[in-house]
Amino acid sequence: MRTKPVVTLTAVLIVLFGLQMACSLTGIFSDNSAPAGAAAESSPQSPPEDSLVPEDEQAQTGAPAANHGNQNPGNQGNNQTGQNSCSNRASLVGSPSIPAGSQFGPGEDFVARWEIKNTGTCEWNSDYSVVLTAGDQLGASNPTPLSGTVAAGSSYFVTLPMTAPATEDSYVSLWKLLSDSGEIFGMDGQANNPLRVVIEVVQPTAAGNPPGANLTAMPLGTPNVTGPANTQPVVTAIPASSLFVESEADQVTLGEDECFDLINGTEVSCSSSAAHFKYDIGNDKILWGKNSLGWGDSASSELTKASCMGSTNFPDYFYITESTLLNYRCFKVTDGNNTYYGWVRVTYFNNNQITFDYLTYAP
Repeated sequence: MRTKPVVTLTAVLIVLFGLQMACSLTGIFSDNSAPAGAAAESSPQSPPEDSLVPEDEQAQTGAPAANHGNQNPGNQGNNQTGQNSCSNRASLVGSPSIPAGSQFGPGEDFVARWEIKNTGTCEWNSDYSVVLTAGDQLGASNPTPLSGTVAAGSSYFVTLPMTAPATEDSYVSLWKLLSDSGEIFGMDGQANNPLRVVIEVVQPTAAGNPPGANLTAMPLGTPNVTGPANTQPVVTAIPASSLFVESEADQVTLGEDECFDLINGTEVSCSSSAAHFKYDIGNDKILWGKNSLGWGDSASSELTKASCMGSTNFPDYFYITESTLLNYRCFKVTDGNNTYYGWVRVTYFNNNQITFDYLTYAP
């Protein structure tokens, strides 16, 4: 009978097919039976090495640094932005308590006082200070820390007790503000515009009172020997018959691109034939001579007419710098048939104006 082998072969094939199906189903059920996330817990994967930027490279590349411990990168970024976004600026309010050129006796004590305003956006605190940047310290504390806090838009009085040196001479003391981050800044947003003290030390008068005695206790904003506070001195022309002087004045203020008449002692239009010099502000501070005026020699003491007449060169301009401050500069100007000689002495300058003394000798 031939039917038995066929049945046997068929049974074998059925068994083999069943075994194959059982293996396939076992693999499927094995994959689906693992809990979600188990593989991640058993074999953690690290991010690629180039996905983390070291913190010391973050500032250069701008890429985010790795977050260590409990740090909050978002807060760090906000703090850094806040620190860098504020600005340090200051401006001078009113007039200083010690006018430029004030005279004091040797060893005399006085107080230099300025009212300044915080015109920036940074709040000043006791970590800010006033520091000497050039000139003579004049016995003041250097640095002098600020007291308390000064909010943006608020004013503050800088007070520096000082002592006049023992030697008769002219002295300049220049001070600026130092921030808690080490930034040095002057007035009106200009790094080269300091708080100035300009004095002369002279011997006491015959009456026994030093020349500056009536200035030492004077509060800011009160009248002083040069006239009412916050006003310009009256410029008066002196007749030629009096001391052979044509015109003179102290502490005259002239603004940027404004002109002055040294014969009649008054500010005039720069287009006028009477304009003798103009204050020019660019990369440098310059006094430009006009209408034949030339600048001669300079000296640290007052120049006579004969000294100015002896100048060999009279260029039409000279530069104003800290080193030339308080020097007497000769000038020569011709008006009609007359030639005038004299001197100009710059006592203060900034990016807005200049303050000077002058004397014009009679022809």
